[in-house]
Amino acid sequence: MPAFGLTVLASGAVLLYCAVRDISIGDFFRGIVSGQSPAPGSGAATAPTGPSGPTGTPGGKPPAGPVGSAGKPTGLATIPGTNQQVQSRWLSIVGTITRTFGVTVSSGYRTAAHNAEVGGAPNSDHLTGNAVDFVGSPTALRRLYQWAIKAGFPYVEPWSQTGGSHVHISFARG
Repeated sequence: MPAFGLTVLASGAVLLYCAVRDISIGDFFRGIVSGQSPAPGSGAATAPTGPSGPTGTPGGKPPAGPVGSAGKPTGLATIPGTNQQVQSRWLSIVGTITRTFGVTVSSGYRTAAHNAEVGGAPNSDHLTGNAVDFVGSPTALRRLYQWAIKAGFPYVEPWSQTGGSHVHISFARG
């Protein structure tokens, strides 16, 4: 187990854990972003990993949100500062990612029609509000991508497929 990291619980709450004493939250996140190995008192962190994945549930795969009568998933919430929506349980981790890595959200929940317009996969996790695309500087995107792979999210779109234009993270599949 890493000395410290973060886990997103199925409820959307972010759990920060630290086995190193006297570490500031700023040093904690700087360590996650840099991917440096921690040493007692060093202030450096590793990317969060663990057998339960980033959602805090076995395999990191909580169930997709229920679908409302209009076919739109229930439980969607607007990501602050955007016009994008995501399952409410992911708001906290999305906010943490945007602040930590200096990226913005370019796509969250998509209707089936919009997903087809943008060339999304027919079974895209955007359709359930369980995926987000992030954009930013090339350096920020590379750091986010490397961290997301280490963190063990259920799906991170391969860099070779995005061409480095964005980072796609699925917080849950299905």
